[in-house]
Amino acid sequence: MKRVVCSILFAIVVVMTGVYADETHAPQTLNAEPIAGKPHQYHLGMKFRSVNKVYLRTLLPAVSLGQERETIVLPESGWRYDNSSDILEIDRDVDTAVYAVIADGKYSTPISIVLRGKTVPDKIRLVVDGRIGKAGKDFTYDAAKGTIELTTCVTGDEHFMIQYPVGNGVSSISSMNAAELTRELRAHLEWPVEGNAHEVGVGGISGTRFALNEGRLRSVWMVDFIPKENGYCGKNILTGFTWNKDTNELTLSTPVDTSRYSIYIFGEE
Repeated sequence: MKRVVCSILFAIVVVMTGVYADETHAPQTLNAEPIAGKPHQYHLGMKFRSVNKVYLRTLLPAVSLGQERETIVLPESGWRYDNSSDILEIDRDVDTAVYAVIADGKYSTPISIVLRGKTVPDKIRLVVDGRIGKAGKDFTYDAAKGTIELTTCVTGDEHFMIQYPVGNGVSSISSMNAAELTRELRAHLEWPVEGNAHEVGVGGISGTRFALNEGRLRSVWMVDFIPKENGYCGKNILTGFTWNKDTNELTLSTPVDTSRYSIYIFGEE
């Protein structure tokens, strides 16, 4: 299954929610977003027909800080889902800095994104099956209903990433890994197309040691390889690196070709 990514990215708040799939079923699992001021209530950002299971999973940033990686399945008596409001209510207290609340069930198709508040139509960005999604053709926004319908996502097998402004940040729901994005698609989503780190060290193996261009991190939980030219995809890794918080340096176990990729380091300040 693809992992959830919840983080502060690129100096704005981005909630990237993974849509999960197994080998035999259409994607049907989604992160639930905590509702401010209502600690037991969570919002599902995609329209579900029904929810069958709810569980907690340790967030990657928390794992990078030493939290045990675990999945906790909640009893059926411990949660309730209202598909008219897309609100999931659970009885258990959850530290949402450590755990993601995840719902598994069946969602409606065409995929319908449920917003909490207004968005900016001109700022909605969709990538689907390796191309840029077009407003009116691949998606429609209904301000009155507070939904974005992905009219081109009718089977559940499509690889998509939808991104839209919310409040002071950006929310994103995705069934694809960021490594599937070419440089052109990253630019469309207004993601960085340059890394935030530079190679360091004299001697040794080239392409293995990097330092942040600015700032300091306590831990690192993902490393993104950004393609330097158009036409090919990048890569991201969750293992195969070490972070030295004292020197603020990253060491890769396998060298990266710095003529093809720049390095973007994700971590906790």
